[in-house]
Amino acid sequence: MILDVDPTGLPVRLFGAGLAEFAGMDGTGLDFTWAAPEDQRAQLLARDTLCATHPCGLRLGMLATTNNGRTFVNNVMVLPVTRSASAYSLVRVSDVGPVVALEDAVKPMSVKNYTLAEWVDIGAGTPTALPWFEGSSKT
Repeated sequence: MILDVDPTGLPVRLFGAGLAEFAGMDGTGLDFTWAAPEDQRAQLLARDTLCATHPCGLRLGMLATTNNGRTFVNNVMVLPVTRSASAYSLVRVSDVGPVVALEDAVKPMSVKNYTLAEWVDIGAGTPTALPWFEGSSKT
Protein backbone atom coordinates (compact mmCIF):
# COMPACT_ATOMS: atom_id res chain seq x y z
CA MET A 1 0.00 0.00 0.00
CA ILE A 2 1.22 3.51 -0.75
CA LEU A 3 -0.09 6.39 1.37
CA ASP A 4 0.41 10.08 0.76
CA VAL A 5 1.00 12.20 3.87
CA ASP A 6 -1.29 15.20 4.07
CA PRO A 7 -1.97 17.51 7.04
CA THR A 8 -5.59 16.36 7.09
CA GLY A 9 -5.24 12.64 6.36
CA LEU A 10 -3.41 9.75 4.72
CA PRO A 11 -4.93 9.32 1.26
CA VAL A 12 -4.32 5.85 -0.15
CA ARG A 13 -2.57 6.19 -3.49
CA LEU A 14 -2.43 2.41 -4.09
CA PHE A 15 -4.17 -0.21 -1.97
CA GLY A 16 -3.00 -3.29 -3.86
CA ALA A 17 -4.95 -6.13 -5.48
CA GLY A 18 -3.98 -8.80 -2.94
CA LEU A 19 -4.87 -6.61 0.01
CA ALA A 20 -8.16 -5.61 -1.66
CA GLU A 21 -9.06 -9.27 -2.20
CA PHE A 22 -8.24 -10.15 1.40
CA ALA A 23 -10.04 -7.14 2.90
CA GLY A 24 -13.08 -7.43 0.65
CA MET A 25 -12.68 -3.84 -0.56
CA ASP A 26 -10.31 -1.61 -2.51
CA GLY A 27 -9.14 1.26 -0.32
CA THR A 28 -7.50 3.23 -3.13
CA GLY A 29 -8.54 6.87 -2.80
CA LEU A 30 -9.79 6.55 0.78
CA ASP A 31 -8.21 8.26 3.77
CA PHE A 32 -6.28 5.48 5.56
CA THR A 33 -7.20 6.90 8.97
CA TRP A 34 -10.56 5.08 8.48
CA ALA A 35 -8.65 1.96 9.58
CA ALA A 36 -8.41 3.22 13.16
CA PRO A 37 -11.23 3.79 15.64
CA GLU A 38 -12.45 7.38 15.39
CA ASP A 39 -10.90 8.44 18.70
CA GLN A 40 -7.45 7.30 17.53
CA ARG A 41 -7.38 8.68 13.99
CA ALA A 42 -5.52 11.86 14.95
CA GLN A 43 -2.86 9.72 16.64
CA LEU A 44 -2.53 7.54 13.52
CA LEU A 45 -2.07 10.63 11.36
CA ALA A 46 0.48 12.14 13.78
CA ARG A 47 2.48 8.90 14.07
CA ASP A 48 2.60 8.21 10.34
CA THR A 49 3.42 11.87 9.58
CA LEU A 50 6.31 11.64 12.06
CA CYS A 51 7.52 8.46 10.36
CA ALA A 52 7.59 10.29 7.02
CA THR A 53 9.10 13.56 8.15
CA HIS A 54 11.67 12.37 10.72
CA PRO A 55 12.36 10.16 8.57
CA CYS A 56 12.38 6.66 10.04
CA GLY A 57 10.82 3.27 9.56
CA LEU A 58 8.09 1.75 11.71
CA ARG A 59 7.47 -1.92 12.52
CA LEU A 60 4.09 -2.95 13.91
CA GLY A 61 2.40 -6.19 14.85
CA MET A 62 -1.27 -6.42 15.87
CA LEU A 63 -4.53 -8.30 15.54
CA ALA A 64 -6.81 -6.72 12.96
CA THR A 65 -10.28 -7.36 11.56
CA THR A 66 -11.31 -6.78 7.95
CA ASN A 67 -14.65 -5.24 7.07
CA ASN A 68 -15.87 -8.71 6.06
CA GLY A 69 -15.21 -10.02 9.58
CA ARG A 70 -11.97 -11.96 9.08
CA THR A 71 -9.52 -11.46 11.92
CA PHE A 72 -5.82 -11.89 11.29
CA VAL A 73 -2.35 -11.24 12.62
CA ASN A 74 -1.06 -8.14 10.84
CA ASN A 75 2.70 -7.50 10.77
CA VAL A 76 3.53 -4.19 9.09
CA MET A 77 6.67 -2.39 7.94
CA VAL A 78 6.25 1.29 7.09
CA LEU A 79 8.96 3.19 5.21
CA PRO A 80 9.02 6.85 4.14
CA VAL A 81 9.40 8.07 0.57
CA THR A 82 10.20 11.72 -0.16
CA ARG A 83 8.45 13.04 -3.28
CA SER A 84 9.82 16.59 -2.91
CA ALA A 85 11.18 18.87 -0.17
CA SER A 86 7.72 19.09 1.40
CA ALA A 87 5.76 16.15 -0.04
CA TYR A 88 5.95 12.72 1.57
CA SER A 89 4.52 9.27 1.04
CA LEU A 90 4.71 6.04 3.00
CA VAL A 91 5.09 2.52 1.69
CA ARG A 92 3.19 0.22 4.05
CA VAL A 93 3.90 -3.48 3.57
CA SER A 94 1.65 -5.93 5.41
CA ASP A 95 2.44 -9.56 6.09
CA VAL A 96 -0.98 -10.98 6.75
CA GLY A 97 -0.64 -13.91 9.09
CA PRO A 98 -3.05 -16.72 9.87
CA VAL A 99 -6.69 -15.97 10.44
CA VAL A 100 -7.58 -16.38 14.11
CA ALA A 101 -10.84 -16.96 15.96
CA LEU A 102 -13.08 -13.89 16.10
CA GLU A 103 -13.37 -14.14 19.88
CA ASP A 104 -9.61 -13.45 20.05
CA ALA A 105 -9.92 -10.25 18.03
CA VAL A 106 -9.68 -6.65 19.06
CA LYS A 107 -11.78 -4.67 16.56
CA PRO A 108 -11.47 -2.65 14.30
CA MET A 109 -7.89 -2.70 13.04
CA SER A 110 -6.63 -3.23 16.56
CA VAL A 111 -4.56 -0.56 18.18
CA LYS A 112 -5.35 -1.69 21.72
CA ASN A 113 -2.70 -4.40 21.96
CA TYR A 114 0.42 -4.36 19.84
CA THR A 115 2.67 -7.41 19.73
CA LEU A 116 5.34 -5.25 18.13
CA ALA A 117 5.67 -1.48 17.86
CA GLU A 118 9.04 0.10 17.25
CA TRP A 119 10.72 2.81 15.23
CA VAL A 120 13.41 1.66 12.78
CA ASP A 121 16.53 3.78 12.29
CA ILE A 122 17.15 4.25 8.57
CA GLY A 123 19.96 6.75 9.06
CA ALA A 124 18.35 9.75 10.78
CA GLY A 125 17.81 8.23 14.23
CA THR A 126 14.43 7.56 15.76
CA PRO A 127 11.81 9.80 17.38
CA THR A 128 11.38 9.92 21.15
CA ALA A 129 7.58 9.62 20.82
CA LEU A 130 6.09 6.19 21.47
CA PRO A 131 5.15 4.36 18.25
CA TRP A 132 1.90 3.03 19.70
CA PHE A 133 -1.20 4.98 20.60
CA GLU A 134 -1.97 6.58 23.94
CA GLY A 135 -4.13 4.18 25.91
CA SER A 136 -2.76 1.19 24.01
CA SER A 137 -0.32 -1.38 25.27
CA LYS A 138 2.54 -3.35 23.82
CA THR A 139 2.51 -6.98 24.89
